[in-house]
Amino acid sequence: IVRVSESSELEISCYGTVCAGSEASYTLLNPYCSQYMWSVEGGTYTSDPSNPATINVLWGEPTSGYGVISIDATFCESPCKALTSIKIPVISRNTEIGGPTVVCVGDVQQFELPVWGSTSYFWQIVPSVGVNMANTEELNQVLLQFSQTGTYTLKATYECEFLNCGPFTTTKTIVVKDTMSINSSDNTLCKGATGHYTTWHGNSVTWRVYNQGNAQIYYTNGVALNYTFVNSGRYKIVASNSNYCDDAEYLVTVLDNPPALTITNGPHS
Repeated sequence: IVRVSESSELEISCYGTVCAGSEASYTLLNPYCSQYMWSVEGGTYTSDPSNPATINVLWGEPTSGYGVISIDATFCESPCKALTSIKIPVISRNTEIGGPTVVCVGDVQQFELPVWGSTSYFWQIVPSVGVNMANTEELNQVLLQFSQTGTYTLKATYECEFLNCGPFTTTKTIVVKDTMSINSSDNTLCKGATGHYTTWHGNSVTWRVYNQGNAQIYYTNGVALNYTFVNSGRYKIVASNSNYCDDAEYLVTVLDNPPALTITNGPHS
């Protein structure tokens, strides 16, 4: 026997963008329960025992730019959708800018703030030399491409005039590192041969050698790697240095030695 409940999903009233420090009321649109268990992240709330379907929330300053209102309708008659949570966009000071803190030279990376209604965004990168900045269709996002290594500061200023909120400014530190690659022509060798490997920048790195089962079989530090392959198969060489943004990889194929030539003395003509 399958029973279908006629009750609907819990729905909470208007939950648009708010400003940190402001107060707003939220009401269940279908208050069919006699007891409601509310919880709020990013703010504090009060409720009137005579009207448990409504709460008043004083919003704080969540660094994510979003608060969360949840209601657990465990005491409701319906078993459907007993837990409901909604995200509330909260314009806060020092909201964290989303995006990587370490990037590679030449890569295009996206950075963003939350989507706040009726809010203007202004982006700035310091220093700006060697940086290409482009806006996306979304004002809360920006694309950056760095052509030089170094430490940069991304600044975002945002304001919602409709709510008389802001302007606020938040920053993010971005470290741009150079890429690294392995320099060698020894990608195909015979068993017993020694491969010679360096990096293009010529600095000391950590070298690791992996077999075709991806098990590490050798480890050393230095400017160059000279490694003798005693068995045939496929190998991966990895060079790493914390001053560079990514590890460098190099694939090597080691072949079995061909059979030795056999010289047969035959009759002379």
